[in-house]
Amino acid sequence: MQPQANRFVGDSLLFLHYHLAWPNAVVQPVDAEVDVKVDVGIPGLKVGKYHWPGIDVGKAVPSRAPEGAFRMWAPFELLGPFTRQTLDSWRPPARLPQAPDR
Repeated sequence: MQPQANRFVGDSLLFLHYHLAWPNAVVQPVDAEVDVKVDVGIPGLKVGKYHWPGIDVGKAVPSRAPEGAFRMWAPFELLGPFTRQTLDSWRPPARLPQAPDR
């Protein structure tokens, strides 16, 4: 995931970075209902009520992801917050450390 901007005390932005353990993720089908009240509430959805049935993970459609609502749980590691200045000034190391010979 890309760093996420979070507003803290006043106008200062701090960035957080999550490492998600996708191989250990758990997906659970759920029925979902959304009531969009304003046109800018959710991009791409007009005002109205929407319903999505739970995802059928066993239904395969070639070249397409399965469709439907789901709840996902994925373990993650959260790296400590850092400032935009730290993000902008980061440069990759000139030389990567070498692995020890075996």
